[in-house]
Amino acid sequence: MATTLNAIAQRLENKQWQYEIDRQSQTVITGVRTSSIPQLLIFIRLKENGEYVQFLAPQLCHLKDNLFKGVAYQTLLHISYSEPLIRFATDPNDGEICASVELPLEDANLTQRQFDRCLDELIHLIDLETMPRLNRVLATGEDTGKVNPIEYLYQAAMGDRVGVSFDFRRSAEMLLTRATPEDLAWLMGQIQQRR
Repeated sequence: MATTLNAIAQRLENKQWQYEIDRQSQTVITGVRTSSIPQLLIFIRLKENGEYVQFLAPQLCHLKDNLFKGVAYQTLLHISYSEPLIRFATDPNDGEICASVELPLEDANLTQRQFDRCLDELIHLIDLETMPRLNRVLATGEDTGKVNPIEYLYQAAMGDRVGVSFDFRRSAEMLLTRATPEDLAWLMGQIQQRR
């Protein structure tokens, strides 16, 4: 059973995403625009004859010569600890940081729901948690903890007059289903101030 490159391609077509297939490396390459990374590349790689799927986002940043790389590594470890799906890795040669979500299928088929969850979680955890915290750490040397995703999305949308379009809407829809009454009250207050 497991899955194939064609099945991955079909899952992306169901989402109306563009992609390229590299059969030699057993990888489907796609990408998305986020509020924190203009072009987030995503490699969906099959391993172990399609029984293991890796969703990989390379080149989030490079920490090799950064003064605050120790705090940055601690921040990434903390995010991995508190968000069970995401893992981070670094290339010791150039300090490249990448993130991944991995799914062992073994003898099961990959469902659209599993695929969507892995892909969406990778994107949202990078965009709404990892990069805002990591950018703050790299600028100040301090990790002030978890970012309020409602506030972050609002600030991102207000800073981009064209709008973050589809990605913002999708992120906002996902977050609003998880928003607390306090988050919604804060958001409404911000909107009222803009009028």
